[in-house]
Amino acid sequence: MVTKINRTHAEFLERPATVDADPDVQAAAAELAELMTARNDAVVTRDLLAPDGARGPIRSQLRYLEADEAVQRFDDKIAEAERRLSAARDAARARIAEAWRPRREAARRRLLDVLAPIAEAERAMLEVDAQAANALGVAPPANPIPGLLAVHEQAGRLERELEGPRPAPGPPQVPDGKVRVRGLVGIWDHSVPHFYPRGSTLDVFSSEASRLVALDPPAVELVVA
Repeated sequence: MVTKINRTHAEFLERPATVDADPDVQAAAAELAELMTARNDAVVTRDLLAPDGARGPIRSQLRYLEADEAVQRFDDKIAEAERRLSAARDAARARIAEAWRPRREAARRRLLDVLAPIAEAERAMLEVDAQAANALGVAPPANPIPGLLAVHEQAGRLERELEGPRPAPGPPQVPDGKVRVRGLVGIWDHSVPHFYPRGSTLDVFSSEASRLVALDPPAVELVVA
């Protein structure tokens, strides 16, 4: 019943693509259109069971109710088809965005490459102005193109976006000769001095860790990396 789409996703992404041109979207849209047409036919059939249309007296209530139930079943199918179409559109957008990502990133990097020598030329100009002002004993002049400051800030943000999020730093390394423990009670470190509340992690010498673990009840537990 659903029209077969012969184009593959690979073929689809080789040319300028839109969401509506995605084969899965086209298949889901075709299914929805066919269900809508079938529902309209079912509505006409139901309404014909009344002598004067849907608002007239019902000639055969049982047949009319059966026809109305058929319309309602189409309503359920249409709602499900609309959800499938929405999901297909979301998936198509994700595929298109991923297909365009390398080209978009390359275009942005080319833009940054163009802006880099502009920033260097601006720095050189400002340095010359500063040296000239120092020789004259006056204040350096204002930047003749102040809008470049905003350009540099936006270029910095773009560069950070292209680099992606930086990984979160891992836990600090345990010093040699020590082990990491978690306090099961509050611990007072006389060497600092510092109080570690319950649940805190701290690095102690192995002998001290053994002593704290051997207490009854134990004061700490070893933290496995």
